[in-house]
Amino acid sequence: MVDHVEEDLRAHAKTLSHLVAEISTIRSHMLTTDAVVELTEKHLNERLGRMEASLKAVYSLGQWLLGAVGAVLITAVVGFVLRGGPLG
Repeated sequence: MVDHVEEDLRAHAKTLSHLVAEISTIRSHMLTTDAVVELTEKHLNERLGRMEASLKAVYSLGQWLLGAVGAVLITAVVGFVLRGGPLG
């Protein structure tokens, strides 16, 4: 009977050792995954920040271009009026 109990005890100890090793592996994997996710989010946020800056630059250029075209149109209309229209 004692031998049977000792065998059971050894089997349970072996199972527990295996489970502890599995838990350790899973925990390590989870920590690695968390670190990867954190770095991915950091780089994504940096990239989005650079994209926003680029879009602001394009927006500024568009405003400047619109202002320049508007100034040219106003100058053309004023010149047209000062010359007396199409007959001038």
